Amino acid sequence: MGPTNIETNVPHVTITRKSHILSVPTEVAFLFFDRLEKKDLASLRLTCHQLNQFTVERLFKRLVIRPTQNLAGLNNIRDETAQYVQSIELFPARPSDLYKPVDESNYQSADDLKTPSFPNLRTLHLHGHNLQMRRVAVKLLQEHNSVKDLSLNFKQRYFTPKHCEEELQGVRRLETLSIRLGRTQETWARLPHLESLWDTKSIAPAWDMITANSDTLKVLNLEFPSEIVGVFGQAEPSHSPDTSALFPTTPGKWKKQLQLRELKLQHLENFGQVYEQTKFFNPETLQSLSLIDCPESDGALLALAESMTNLKSLQIRHSLRDPQTLRSLLKRLPALENLHIALPYQQNFDYKWLATQKHSVKYLWVEALDSRDKDNDNFEDWANLEELAFMKFHQASGRQKPQDPGKPEDDPLVASPKGCPKKF
Repeated sequence: MGPTNIETNVPHVTITRKSHILSVPTEVAFLFFDRLEKKDLASLRLTCHQLNQFTVERLFKRLVIRPTQNLAGLNNIRDETAQYVQSIELFPARPSDLYKPVDESNYQSADDLKTPSFPNLRTLHLHGHNLQMRRVAVKLLQEHNSVKDLSLNFKQRYFTPKHCEEELQGVRRLETLSIRLGRTQETWARLPHLESLWDTKSIAPAWDMITANSDTLKVLNLEFPSEIVGVFGQAEPSHSPDTSALFPTTPGKWKKQLQLRELKLQHLENFGQVYEQTKFFNPETLQSLSLIDCPESDGALLALAESMTNLKSLQIRHSLRDPQTLRSLLKRLPALENLHIALPYQQNFDYKWLATQKHSVKYLWVEALDSRDKDNDNFEDWANLEELAFMKFHQASGRQKPQDPGKPEDDPLVASPKGCPKKF
């Protein structure tokens, strides 16, 4: 008897976008595989031939590169694997490298650097100021016009957009841009106030890149954090200076309004003044607005509310002087689907202020004093509500409100699906 061919009874399966695997649609299978860790995906590659190509696509969808790893590994990626890469993230060797000075004299041009071709590369993230990583990022931006999503983390004291001004000037066709313009100061003791270390000239290239992409930019995320770096390398938040001074307000700088779909601003002082002087975005095109630690934005939000006719998602975290501004604001806004409110625990809050949006909101997150009426604490009349989360605070100290004796302790952060509201 001749040798048995074990493949004769195995049905032939061709893995394509339209084929099904594991008796589920490919799109559903991708959701499952995306939740697996990289080591688990690598193990699945050895399971069978049919799963190999499927898992390779998920394994190489996102590449994370660090200087401690051999960059030759990046160049050795085969073309059939490179086609799956959609996102590349470049990190410093160690987190502490974010706080070390940059020796620009050691930077070499990226012209002679060779990198593989990634035909489907869309997202590039550059964190920190490692010169080797910067060369790779510049080369990828030069050779891949398909990059539409760019994230730049200039969080450290010694590195600013000025260091790569020439490279940034050539970036075009961006749809999503995230820039973290941070400042740090090293200290042996915690200081109540730090003098500003911002340099508006060194940050100017970032604004040039934004205006150069004004025709295509749809998502903009700007963050202006401040940190103190302690003796042991730990980073702690510090007092923020007037970051509104970083926005260019010279006549003609913002010739075109940004037609943004999403805008997220963090740690920006005087948001209203900035918008009044620049009009840098068109409120009518906004579908999502996030203001995080942008103090006293009450007037600007009320003034823009009626113009934001397409707004679907609103996030306000510690950005209001008067919490009752919410009541007037939500009356002026269109029907929202996503609402995230966070107020300092010193500010009183009433859930009745949200009532004007109860017929449309699907996702509600509230971090504020728990002053709801007990007759309306189940949100049963919020017909479209799918997710509910809120933090309870004790009015005197800001701590979580204690539970009654004999009752089980509830998680202070509660997420409830539709039809299963959490009662207190």
